Amino acid sequence: MSRFIVGVFAICMIVCGNAKAVIYAPSLGGGFNAYELISGSFTWDEARVDAMSQSFMGVSGHLATVHSATENTAINGLGSGDRWIGLTDSGETSGLDSAVMPGSEGTFAWITGEAVGYTNWAGPEPNDVGGEDAAHLRSNGEWNDDDAGSTLGDDNHTLAYIVEYELGLAEAPMGGWTVNIQTVDGGGSDGDLSHVDEAIDLIVNGGDLEAMDMPFVINYPDNGFPVGTTEEQFAMHAFGFIDVLDPSGEDEVSFYVNSDDGFRLLINGIVVSEFNDPTGGSNTLSAPFMVHDGDFIELYYYERGGGEFVLLQRDVSGDRNLIGDEASGILITKRPVPEPATAGLAVLAVAAFGLRRRRA
Repeated sequence: MSRFIVGVFAICMIVCGNAKAVIYAPSLGGGFNAYELISGSFTWDEARVDAMSQSFMGVSGHLATVHSATENTAINGLGSGDRWIGLTDSGETSGLDSAVMPGSEGTFAWITGEAVGYTNWAGPEPNDVGGEDAAHLRSNGEWNDDDAGSTLGDDNHTLAYIVEYELGLAEAPMGGWTVNIQTVDGGGSDGDLSHVDEAIDLIVNGGDLEAMDMPFVINYPDNGFPVGTTEEQFAMHAFGFIDVLDPSGEDEVSFYVNSDDGFRLLINGIVVSEFNDPTGGSNTLSAPFMVHDGDFIELYYYERGGGEFVLLQRDVSGDRNLIGDEASGILITKRPVPEPATAGLAVLAVAAFGLRRRRA
């Protein structure tokens, strides 16, 4: 999945193979909610139930509800093809969870109970061919009605769907890292994490994320990580895009990492620096590495037990500043900074939040 920013709509998308592929867009209540494409084959009713099992930043999801052209354009940027949204004219009781649907034949309703105002039906939809009771987006953002599934008395038609998380954020996150943390069941100092490859496997295959953070810099002191238990085994994946403050859009950087326990630092998938020792700390300085606007940076870190800390800095002849702080000359963003040839596209972004959000 991929993410990008269309600033005129104040939408933020993040790229990462293993983290939640969410966008942020203005919602009915005036704040920003998060939206995610869930790939797969679901009837509308199955998608409705599955969406409630999804979560992001501690908030459970629901099939997306759409209340403006801005919101519709935003979520239509998630994937392509037909995708379910949370609109139905069924009043049936679901055979999946016994929930009574909020609609009635010919009168569509949002599954959240929110009023239906804005719609974007394709002509001549909704046409109820064969008793169609559920709405989906088409690739062009227009809506069509289709069968909601046998559990609601319709035929089975399966699609991917868009889930919405009611975050109500004051603004869409743009600057800074995205940090995901996954703990090892049981924790303790006698656990299994002893190499960064195991940490990566835990992040990729460890199930639901334990915690998430969006800091501007990576500087977690002992007992300062966003997890519920101290001295617990866990793996961390921090990622973002490099924004070089030098007008050239490139810079040669020596990265300094101090961590307890191990880590791996990558730029565009290339290992820049690494330390593997499950029982001690590191003071690791990389060789100089040329970075550019839009480079994808990742830091994997793991804690086996005992003391726990990690920070990432830029080193210039022993003078060190945290990556993500202006003093380092390198900021981190949640979408790639355009190359000079495509900088004109950024004009859209300026209207919403500006091209770079500076650290306070």
